[in-house]
Amino acid sequence: MRTAKDVTGRLARWAMKLSAYQIEEIKYRPGKLNANADSLSRNPLPDDIVNQHEVSTIETAVNLWQNTNILKDIKEEQQADPKLKQ
Repeated sequence: MRTAKDVTGRLARWAMKLSAYQIEEIKYRPGKLNANADSLSRNPLPDDIVNQHEVSTIETAVNLWQNTNILKDIKEEQQADPKLKQ
């Protein structure tokens, strides 16, 4: 890209972004050989595809996981509950 004379559009934007790094060479790799392409190189999914219910469920699971005493707390509450003792 450094040797190109008239860089415009997408190529110009890539050149600007990559100029911050010390990259010696960029080589083309066909898609079949690029099996390790990371998710950052993919187009993002539209926001409407993400189901709000799924997000809520994930947030709840993360919050429960972060509370390391949750199993102990559940056990104590169940033992103290009069209806569960019946």
